[in-house]
Amino acid sequence: MKYLLTLCLFGSLLVMALPSLAQNDTTSTREITVYLRNGSYVHGRESILRFKGYLTVDTDNFSQKHIPNKKIIYIHYGPPLPQPLIKMWGIEPAFFVSMLAGIQFGDTGSENNRATASILVGYMFHPLLQPSLGLGYMQYEPTTATTPFLRLHGVIPEWKWSPMYFMEVGASRLRTNVYDFNVEYHNTKGGLMLHPGIGIQRRFRTGAVSLQMGYRIQQAELDYSVQEFWGGTLRVQESITYRRLSAVIGFTF
Repeated sequence: MKYLLTLCLFGSLLVMALPSLAQNDTTSTREITVYLRNGSYVHGRESILRFKGYLTVDTDNFSQKHIPNKKIIYIHYGPPLPQPLIKMWGIEPAFFVSMLAGIQFGDTGSENNRATASILVGYMFHPLLQPSLGLGYMQYEPTTATTPFLRLHGVIPEWKWSPMYFMEVGASRLRTNVYDFNVEYHNTKGGLMLHPGIGIQRRFRTGAVSLQMGYRIQQAELDYSVQEFWGGTLRVQESITYRRLSAVIGFTF
């Protein structure tokens, strides 16, 4: 009977001590901050649990996070650092280069779609204020345009997926790109080019990708002769304003 009472007493003391032992074990683990490739971090305490291909962090007494190793860029043993370890591109002022490529939608359906491409060099004073100089190539019917232009665009700060705006203004140099057996082009002049639009931009650590939709207005003057079926020649001089919807993808770094 004496041994039974001793055993019961020892068991009771052990059960009472388990919570404190577990608590001491939790508090003895190291404080940890895990920085992820997407720019965020997870803060907590190092867990004793291990899963193949994962790191486990105790975020509080009741919750854990299992983080794939491929998403981890750095492990810091301690509280979060005063400054973010990883900064997304496009937060601080900097020079940038952008390349854009896409198509323009014409007036008569899919057969009148034409290519457009441009390259830009600019400076970001603020995410909402990014002026640049660009050189563009645009196809029309029956001309192609080489256009130096000014561009202003901006995005909402600190958003990975950001709505954006842009406005391009330039003066184009045109040349004909179609040769008809009964048409002779004498002169082609370019003019004012306006191209406002909106889009969405996805920022990364070293650059950004954007999808943009715009409405381009291009002025032109054509001078050409047309051979009539009776053998005569008709001289034509006309002013044209091309109006095109544009859809482009852009890469900025």
